[in-house]
Amino acid sequence: LTSCPKKRLHYKIFGDSTQGVLFQSPFGAGIGVSYDYGVNFEDRTIPIISDLWSSGGCVKGELYLEGEINIGEDLLFYVTNYGDSLTLMNNHCDSLIIREPGSLPGELYGIQWPYYGIMSDTLGLAFSDDYGQTFTLNYLDTSIVANLDNHTFSSGPEPGELYLAARDYYAQYHILYSIDRGNTFEEKYVFPFEPIGYHYSFVAGRLPGTFYIFEQSLCSSVPIHNCITIYFSRDYGATYTAYFHELDSTYTGVPEPPPLEGTFSVYPNPTTDKLKVEFKGVSEDCDVELLDPMGKLITKKPRLPGERSVVITVGTLPKGVYILRIRHGDRIIGMEKVVVTIAGK
Repeated sequence: LTSCPKKRLHYKIFGDSTQGVLFQSPFGAGIGVSYDYGVNFEDRTIPIISDLWSSGGCVKGELYLEGEINIGEDLLFYVTNYGDSLTLMNNHCDSLIIREPGSLPGELYGIQWPYYGIMSDTLGLAFSDDYGQTFTLNYLDTSIVANLDNHTFSSGPEPGELYLAARDYYAQYHILYSIDRGNTFEEKYVFPFEPIGYHYSFVAGRLPGTFYIFEQSLCSSVPIHNCITIYFSRDYGATYTAYFHELDSTYTGVPEPPPLEGTFSVYPNPTTDKLKVEFKGVSEDCDVELLDPMGKLITKKPRLPGERSVVITVGTLPKGVYILRIRHGDRIIGMEKVVVTIAGK
């Protein structure tokens, strides 16, 4: 076994590399195991009185648990055979308040306290390749992680592939990417977040280079519904396609939003001076937004119902690839890459 991507559904519901298998923790006095995608759960008795952290590994039937056998005593366990075997791995790793299994057997990451949750130029990143028995601690001291907090991270399917999401002073999330187990990071994407009524989570996909951002909010419709926007990247977190879903109290599935009536086109592309967005048969009002390669909003122009086109001037921008986005309220209804070049080149 050289590479084993995993799936994770929730903080207390998680899976390993086995198709159809889910773990539920805590489950009475132990772990619940389902072999049918969560329809039925079987109890595996594990003598822990509380569960602080848990996640499936990358080998079939394995998971990691941090729990308490005695009050105040945090222990790290390695569980195999779908919960039938329990091995104590570490009784002094409670300072690693975020953990994430890697893509290879035995790999486990952690963020070292007290650097989590504190705006700092230093980030303590721990790595284990022996199932959490020992950790090597690497202190990152670089401008790319300076003044960030609310760290969360997820490992990708390729060895050493790691994503770090963290927030800055200016209400923006930064998506950082590493190919060397977190020794160095490259900033891939920056986007603003809504501090009230919004919840964000981040997870790597099962294919190399795939990454998801989940945004949960309250819709503006009446009665109030929950809305989820899923941002999906295929290029290691650099650009995203957005999918919007509205969930009501009678939720039985995830309905697709109604498609935009009509079409729109963007030209010239590439361009040196202006971008013209032309609408055909589109009745809704919407906003035409231009974003830089990091996802930051550069300019926005409203398009009123009945208007046939919107023009955006880009002649003062550096040459490169930008993102043109069409938004109707909370919905992103279209995105297209545009290229800005220097005149004559």
